[in-house]
Amino acid sequence: MTRQSKNLVGNIILIGGLSMLAAALILSWLNSRFITPANRPAPQLSNPRNANTAKPETNIRDTEALTEFYGNATSFVNVLRADCLAENGFPQAREARTLTRPPAVTSHPVAYGFRRVDFGPDTPETAKYYGFGGLEVAQANEEVGSIESQSKGFDAAASRCERWITERSPNLSTAIAQASKLRDEIRNSYSTEISKRSRGDLVKLSTCIQRRFPDIDGNSLYESYDNYDKLLSGLGIHPGKMTSAIARDPITSETKTGKILIWPPANLSSYSPSEHEVAVALTFVECRSTTGFDAGLIKNSDLVADDIEVKWGGESKLAIETLQQALAKSSS
Repeated sequence: MTRQSKNLVGNIILIGGLSMLAAALILSWLNSRFITPANRPAPQLSNPRNANTAKPETNIRDTEALTEFYGNATSFVNVLRADCLAENGFPQAREARTLTRPPAVTSHPVAYGFRRVDFGPDTPETAKYYGFGGLEVAQANEEVGSIESQSKGFDAAASRCERWITERSPNLSTAIAQASKLRDEIRNSYSTEISKRSRGDLVKLSTCIQRRFPDIDGNSLYESYDNYDKLLSGLGIHPGKMTSAIARDPITSETKTGKILIWPPANLSSYSPSEHEVAVALTFVECRSTTGFDAGLIKNSDLVADDIEVKWGGESKLAIETLQQALAKSSS
């Protein structure tokens, strides 16, 4: 190797070393000027069970309270992270949370986060726009924007904010994970049991639809009403056309240590149901009313929820209390 090439290699190593040193100094500077955000009040149960309440029957079950409170708790922690990042020079996470996409449709709640639209078309508008094949789109919930980081500075600040939250409330992540696991078990159990209890009402519903559409296989309706591709095939309905959503471009922020991409919530796919599909879906909505399906759904839902409360109520109450205590520490 010649002296010139040795010098060239040495310069490359020197430049690389200086770059790493500069990055390390920037990250060290970010850590040294870490700013903690102002305290936020921790979320509380909107309607806690209380034996001293004048009308205790109006109080929600502990298992239902867990479902609601878990959502409030995770939202609070995400806001806390965004506040921390914003205080330390990275407002992008806070900006991402302002980019929201509302639920696809407005539908009456039933239990544990499920809504009437989760049990098939529930309004004439839903039937016309989504039929059966587009119900997965109709059932989409609210969504907020997200962050993709290509910035070492942002990553360092994010790690420091996570440490700050953990230092304030060491049990918070565990409490959230346990509440999430329990909530999922409850929702899965509810979904299975409400399907079993609703079978008789679905038979009545299918009989009602067959009066207008004799060629439809009623067995398909109450055996696969929660699987819409299978349902359409079983009913003998030619499906409509699903058009995938066009991806939205991110908002790019340039920083000294790299880019930060703010991704808006994804657009929803669109569905164009066939004419036959719309006709059957409208009849489905009409028969939900005339056969008392929705009234039965509420009655059966209460019975299922009572059983779930017996099985998981105590565990849910403990999970809520644990989560409340952890959140209180994180906000003080």
